[in-house]
Amino acid sequence: MIQFIALNHQHGNTALKFEQLIKVLRQWLKYYCSIINIQQAYPEADYKQPPEFAELIAGEKIYRKYLNILTDKTQQIYYYDLGQNVPL
Repeated sequence: MIQFIALNHQHGNTALKFEQLIKVLRQWLKYYCSIINIQQAYPEADYKQPPEFAELIAGEKIYRKYLNILTDKTQQIYYYDLGQNVPL
């Protein structure tokens, strides 16, 4: 019991920060999916695109990092669901 209290006290702030990160990632995911859909609907081969289309999507590296950590692709298990139909 004392170990649990000590670990909870030590890592309570970390868990709170992680929950906040997940909340931000969920909000970000809506916009990310919209951008991906637009890029897929208007491919470079068919349309002349502005230079912004070639830029990396802000936050995608962080999103992919946590998506990989929070999922088991071999068994299609989401340990912490960021949203359904998540682009991989």
